[in-house]
Amino acid sequence: MICNVPTHKVYSIFVNCRQVRLVIADDRPIFRDGLRRLLEAEADFKVVGQASDGAETVQLIRELKPDLLLLELAMPKHSGLEALREPRISFLLSCC
Repeated sequence: MICNVPTHKVYSIFVNCRQVRLVIADDRPIFRDGLRRLLEAEADFKVVGQASDGAETVQLIRELKPDLLLLELAMPKHSGLEALREPRISFLLSCC
């Protein structure tokens, strides 16, 4: 899993007392569901999207612009690593 949130953004999220919006990307539905349940049990986290492959991950990142991405690198079709290599996604995850 990769967390690519700049330090100033994490600080800003917690100082402003807003929920961290995140996307979970993993090809195993039971893992995604379990992780979502664990995270949403905490008031600080809100799972705004779930993806089962890299292509779906790219689409969700573009649409939802989450604060955090929890990403499985070895997924079918379009891997998580390939998703991270897309220039627009790398830009969205690193600066916004």
